[in-house]
Amino acid sequence: MYLNRLKEPIQKISFKLFFLYGTVFVLSAILLFFGSYILLLSSLKEQDHNEIKAEAKEFLELFQQGGVDLVQSRLAMGKKFETPERYFLRLADRENKTVLLRLPYQWASFYIKELEIWYPSEEAWKKLKAEDGTTYLEVYTLSAANGYWIQVGKTSEQRDKILKRFQEISSLILISLLLLGTVSGAILSRRALKPVRELISIIKALDIKNLRERVPEPSSKDEIRELVILFNQLLDRISRLVFAMRRSFDSVAHDLRTPIARMRGTAEMALLGDGTPETLREALSDCVEESDKVLRLLNAIMDITEAEAGALRLKKEPLDLKDLLTPLVELYYPVAEEKGVSVVLEVPQGLGILGDQVRLSQAMANLLDNAVKYTKEKSLVKITGLKRGEFVEVIFEDEGPGLDKEEAERIWQWFYRSEGAKGKRGFGIGLAIVKAIVEAHEGRIRVDVGKGTGARFVVELPSIQNQAPSNSPIYN
Repeated sequence: MYLNRLKEPIQKISFKLFFLYGTVFVLSAILLFFGSYILLLSSLKEQDHNEIKAEAKEFLELFQQGGVDLVQSRLAMGKKFETPERYFLRLADRENKTVLLRLPYQWASFYIKELEIWYPSEEAWKKLKAEDGTTYLEVYTLSAANGYWIQVGKTSEQRDKILKRFQEISSLILISLLLLGTVSGAILSRRALKPVRELISIIKALDIKNLRERVPEPSSKDEIRELVILFNQLLDRISRLVFAMRRSFDSVAHDLRTPIARMRGTAEMALLGDGTPETLREALSDCVEESDKVLRLLNAIMDITEAEAGALRLKKEPLDLKDLLTPLVELYYPVAEEKGVSVVLEVPQGLGILGDQVRLSQAMANLLDNAVKYTKEKSLVKITGLKRGEFVEVIFEDEGPGLDKEEAERIWQWFYRSEGAKGKRGFGIGLAIVKAIVEAHEGRIRVDVGKGTGARFVVELPSIQNQAPSNSPIYN
């Protein structure tokens, strides 16, 4: 149980980030410390060696000028007028026997006899350890005339003191940096993952009855902000889907009640009747007719729901507006002629749009059907096409009763039917389908208000010149 509780915080991203950042920071600090230490050690060692070589060359010149006596007199003068001796000096003959020796009393612990059994080359270095083993004497050897050797040395004591002080100061700085890095890493990792924690809390609190909560967007423009934006967009789509599903269920429950009740009543009357083939055939015919109405209603509701939720599948391809509208005008010609209505198509060739031919034909057919249905007898329905900026406009005008401001806002609602439309065929969802299809094509639709002046619907679709070129259908 305890191990499981311990594993839980370790497996969190915040701890992993903190551990990763902390490890990188600690390793970087340690590498910086060792690099600085090695650089300082190398610099001090080079400085000591240069001083030893300079002292050795000075004694070599004295030896070459006046031999052992001049070197000895120089040492005697140094004892009187110079600072305390800092260098070891040994003058050896060709048999490596000590002729002259200067050894400060502080360095008596070094085993000097080792130099008498060491036969160096022309130039060489030798280290002599002290008895306590903490410091050592570095000796530089130069060959002189007549087989003599001059050996000058210096201890590492001063260098060791500087390095030890450097280690003490660096250790304090390193510990401070580690503490600062630990605290800063914990704070930064916690702040960096704050939007993720808010995201988790929002997800936990989500309820199908309340999808209005959104994650606050962080001010920094990074991947976390992008994740939050995408999640909020996903919530928007889910809320639209849920809303559309609820409205679909409510609409289906409301509008299917009447045709289903008719089918049931027709079936009961047939069962209670005389049972003749003619009666049963008539009842079955009525049931089939009502079934077709139900199917058309269900298909229309599904189309609107998919379009409003952004899930309507479109097979987009380049279309010419006139080629799209001409077959629809020909299709509605008999209906219009029966009512004495003239349908005029004023659309130039070459107005290109990118869209789904089936869906756009469905939307345009609904608008043309409404225009023919609600215009006055022996009147005119006019369809105009033109390019305006980045859009292609399709305008449907009739000479019907027109719409007031309140009706113009409500006609896009599901199953809304105005007073003048209640006696006519239809479910009241045609304009809702049109609006959903047009918006699925990234277009717009509006209606101009004017009671008694006829209806004027304007559809705006993106021009094909403003679309990415495509040689094949585009699905979305």
